[in-house]
Amino acid sequence: MGQIHTPEAHAITGGSPSVVVGDIDTGLDYTHPDLAVNVDAADSVNCVSGVPVPGSVAAMDDNGHGTHTAGTIAAAANGIGIVGVAPNVKIAGIKAGNADGFFFPEAVVCAFMWAGTHHIPVTNNSYFADP
Repeated sequence: MGQIHTPEAHAITGGSPSVVVGDIDTGLDYTHPDLAVNVDAADSVNCVSGVPVPGSVAAMDDNGHGTHTAGTIAAAANGIGIVGVAPNVKIAGIKAGNADGFFFPEAVVCAFMWAGTHHIPVTNNSYFADP
């Protein structure tokens, strides 16, 4: 975080709770103590099958990568673990990758359609898709 001057940025702002970031990944652990306060359950979804199944329970991470990226983005400054780049923003888990870390085209399309129709202005996309 030091390389991107995150402490200096945090001195100015931790981001706005009105901003939702969609983390298109393997889901996220919505019970994680560094994430729970910032999870946007209403905008979380499981798109692995290509058909959206809404809710944070459906978007639970079974791989770990999505929880890692969600923490980098929005881990709360709660004194427990790490602090994300934007610790005050809300994070929607948009699960498109399966437990093995594979992202199939129908899941990725579902994820982008979900983000668009739910007016999620920012997405993180830390994956590859192999057609």
